[in-house]
Amino acid sequence: MEYDYQDELQQVEAIKKWWRDNGASVLTGLVLGLTLLFGWRYWQDYNEANAQKASGMYEQVVASLEKKQVEQARQIATNLVSQYSESTYAAMTELLIARQDLEENNLASSHAHLQWVINWKGQAELINVARLRKARLYLSENKVDDAKKVLAAVTDLEKKSFQAGFSELQGDIAVLEGKFDDARTAYGKTLESKELGNEHRTWVQTKLDNLGIATDKRVSAVPPKVSEAPLLPPAASMPPNNMPPGMNLQQQTIEIAPPDQSMNLPGAPQSAVSPPQQ
Repeated sequence: MEYDYQDELQQVEAIKKWWRDNGASVLTGLVLGLTLLFGWRYWQDYNEANAQKASGMYEQVVASLEKKQVEQARQIATNLVSQYSESTYAAMTELLIARQDLEENNLASSHAHLQWVINWKGQAELINVARLRKARLYLSENKVDDAKKVLAAVTDLEKKSFQAGFSELQGDIAVLEGKFDDARTAYGKTLESKELGNEHRTWVQTKLDNLGIATDKRVSAVPPKVSEAPLLPPAASMPPNNMPPGMNLQQQTIEIAPPDQSMNLPGAPQSAVSPPQQ
């Protein structure tokens, strides 16, 4: 059988032509794939290294606050947030400093740190924690409308995933607005959540109990009718001077002693009836 060299040359020529047409694209794809592979590994290593550095700085902030070295803690916190602003540790640090500001009664600075976390593009859980704390801070300042604005920015999905916190906040706002039935409903939803610890659950239950019975569940009681029978015998049976039988003049004089002043405890309401003036 003869070997067909002509056919072989045609195949080689076809391969060369394909390579001329597509070789650049193949090389580009290969280089790009290797770049992505090594770049991804580098990015992972870089993020891991940054996370470790941010974690170490966060631990330093915590330790400094525990030792009451507040200025040192603030300096480390500023560096952490500046260098690793996208990390979770930056948001956690802002929450710590906001709490420290609150302890120092620096409400404006506490608001600013909480707002940083709210604007942060990270974990929704930390953002919702900042929202709740900021709204409660507004309530402590009696700024109900500002607290309601913070709550209005929360989506229904976020409220559902953070039900206990937001329901309790709605109840607190309703109490301040005098909407006690709405407050009972909100506190009831809070108690339905499984997120609450025992102490927190007891606290919410106490707030609910302090509201008393809901208006639509109160029982109206009609006072009994007073008998219309005469209290005294008819005039015909009365002795002279309209005195009941058996009563003498001494019995007509009834003295009502003034209340014992020793029983008037400090802060207790005084009697509506004052003793007669002598």
